[in-house]
Amino acid sequence: MQALVAATTAATPQQDEMYSAAAVAAMQCAATALNNLQNFQAKALKAAANGGKIAGHISESVNLLAVMSKGGTTGTCIDGSGGNAPDCVNSAKQLGCPAAVLNPTADIDKLDDNEVKATGFAKYDGTSAAGSTATQKCHLLLTSGNSAGHLWQDNTPGPQELLLGLLSVTPHNSHASTAINLGTANAIATGYTPTATTKDIERMYDALVAPQKADDEGCGVTPEEVLKTVISSGKAKELIKLVRQNAKLTDKGDKNDYGAAAIQRATAGQENSQDEKIHERITTKPLTQVTATGTKSASIKDNNDPADLQRTLLLARIHSRQQKTDLQKRLQEETAKKANTATPKTTETNETFEKKGTGDKCKDGSKDGFKWDENATDKSKGDCKPKEEEKTNTAAGTGETSTGVDCSKHKTQQACESETRM
Repeated sequence: MQALVAATTAATPQQDEMYSAAAVAAMQCAATALNNLQNFQAKALKAAANGGKIAGHISESVNLLAVMSKGGTTGTCIDGSGGNAPDCVNSAKQLGCPAAVLNPTADIDKLDDNEVKATGFAKYDGTSAAGSTATQKCHLLLTSGNSAGHLWQDNTPGPQELLLGLLSVTPHNSHASTAINLGTANAIATGYTPTATTKDIERMYDALVAPQKADDEGCGVTPEEVLKTVISSGKAKELIKLVRQNAKLTDKGDKNDYGAAAIQRATAGQENSQDEKIHERITTKPLTQVTATGTKSASIKDNNDPADLQRTLLLARIHSRQQKTDLQKRLQEETAKKANTATPKTTETNETFEKKGTGDKCKDGSKDGFKWDENATDKSKGDCKPKEEEKTNTAAGTGETSTGVDCSKHKTQQACESETRM
């Protein structure tokens, strides 16, 4: 909006073109940002929905283990006070979740790098999650084929993923061969994009980080940032080049940019920091701004209220159109005035012809009283006829009466006039 107002009130053609290009480039930035926002919204909704489901699934699984272990001293899988299972689980806090998970947090613009990185879940590196007495207590690790006293009915079922892959347990009929490990998920992605989505933990990561990898590249947040970006990045110059090239307005020039760099330099008035200077020119130009209650003289730097600038743009357009209308009216009046004062052509007569004198003065399309008739019947030839039926040329010095000569045999005026002089 600021660039549009500046373009409409520009003092030179270069400023008008540069400011207009900056305004169009800024509009393109806005369109890109809106498209990115729409894409981000879809990813954010997916992350929010899946985040709740993931948290619920994990907490429910942990809660199940806690309830199964309640009050026990053997066969437990979760430590409580004194190494025993927790007495009860009545809230998420009793699951041992950190405060960052339990308490409301302020708005954040990115994920915590200590927990979630562009390569995966930072702390899930496959290390052991077992306590010192895990092999003697947790039923998840004990197994015996066809034993009613154990959860697993296979002596060696191999690693089993729990909590969507965040935990891996390896039951075995030999205590020494059991294991509880964190999932290996710290190197499952590149740039927040998982290398595969076949496992639960990979799909979980993809759902949670989708908004983080959304395209948030733009031209800036504030009008100042956007204006400077479209100029410093060359977006405005590229627009000027494209329009001038495709519309065939100018030659490509020495720099093959169709004069775009020269226009930007002329607008800035300097070689360096052109984005800063052009922004300064746009925002410090005195304007008649239209407010909600009237008008006032103020630059954009003094008042950049969007509503006021919108009204000011309309006023500037009205003034510009009126100036063009007034100029066109004056031009028409001047043209009509010149037409009314034009000197009428004098019709030639014997008297006026004789008064012309002798030699070079005896001309005006005639020679010895004759002139070339371009309206002859035969368009390929003319007729050399007297100005009237007969003219005298005493004043021309011959002292004789000249009569018409048939020049139909001649193809040029010069040939006809040559015969009349003979």
